[in-house]
Amino acid sequence: MRVPDADWPGVRLEQLCRAALSVAEPAGLTSICASRVVNHRPRGLVWSSGKRARRLDDLQLVLGEGPGIDAVIEGGPVLVPDLLQNWRHGWVTFDRAAVELGVRSVCAFPLQIGAVRLGVLTLHGTEPASLDAAQLSQELAVCDDLSVALLVADAGSGEWGSVLEAALDPPLAVTSQAAGMVMVQLESTIAEAMARLCAHAFGAGLTLEEVSRSVVGRTLRFQPDQFYPDLDDPRPPSRN
Repeated sequence: MRVPDADWPGVRLEQLCRAALSVAEPAGLTSICASRVVNHRPRGLVWSSGKRARRLDDLQLVLGEGPGIDAVIEGGPVLVPDLLQNWRHGWVTFDRAAVELGVRSVCAFPLQIGAVRLGVLTLHGTEPASLDAAQLSQELAVCDDLSVALLVADAGSGEWGSVLEAALDPPLAVTSQAAGMVMVQLESTIAEAMARLCAHAFGAGLTLEEVSRSVVGRTLRFQPDQFYPDLDDPRPPSRN
């Protein structure tokens, strides 16, 4: 699907996202977010239609689960007509947290070229909703165009030197910096540092970027876990 009245070389990412949203709106999916993907997780917002879409994207990053992540891992669409129907097992927290954001239906599409995963497109609605066969076909066509647009900044221009442009956009850069600082604070691995950042963001009701900026701005510091003896344990504490 091509955006009406637009020549292919001049198509922008925002125009393609709006085209995807216009296809889905009649079905009840009224919000959209497109993100780059790093290590099978949404990392780096490309475009969103509003605050709820951004929070849903961040929620999947923080929790490490959700339809967007599954779509990237599986390499195909993940369609959730109603999150309250408990249709899919394996999401420990996402369903409840998404519903608390006001989300009831989600459709996620991987943005990929061959086996290369470039990003993820997530549509959602505040009521149960699903795409019919024609709408699904149109969304897949838009996703093909979005995948190329992500790979080349000016889609179709042939300027392949810009492939890695903005690969480390500001939100991703500040998160990476914060994770490095937390790793030093905790004397831990980078994976543990990221896990602590995500857990703090979810527990405080903040985005990962907000928490990361607090760490980088030195208004938030993480402390190593402290372990205390069990007072009911009759054994003497170890002196090793």
